[in-house]
Amino acid sequence: MHEILHFLYFKKWKEVFPKAERRTFDSPHLVWRLSEILDPIILNNYPKIQKLTKLKHQTYKEFQKAKIGNEKLVPHFEVLYRKHLQSKKPFEVFLKIAWKEAKKHHKKISAI
Repeated sequence: MHEILHFLYFKKWKEVFPKAERRTFDSPHLVWRLSEILDPIILNNYPKIQKLTKLKHQTYKEFQKAKIGNEKLVPHFEVLYRKHLQSKKPFEVFLKIAWKEAKKHHKKISAI
C-alpha cells in the first residue's frame, strides 16, 4: 500500500505543481522526503483506507525521531493532515499546506 500510495501521491503532486521536475520525486529531494513523511500518515488516517486494513504504517525511523523545535516532525504533519480531513477540502489544498510547511522546515527535513 505504501508504494502504491506514492504513485497516486506523485500523480496528484504533478497536477498541483505542474512545473515539478521528475527528479524531485526521488531521494534526497525535499519533495521525496515529504512524500515519505506523509505516506504513512495518510495510510493511518484516511478513513476509507482504514476500512481496508487495520495495519499501523510506519515511516523511516529517522523521520520518526526528527524534531522541529520541541515538536516531533511526524506528529506535526499528522495534525495538519487530520485538520485537513475535518475540513473536507480537496487533497490539493492539503498538498499546498504540507509543501509550505516542508519548505519552512527544509533545513531540518533535508538533514535527516
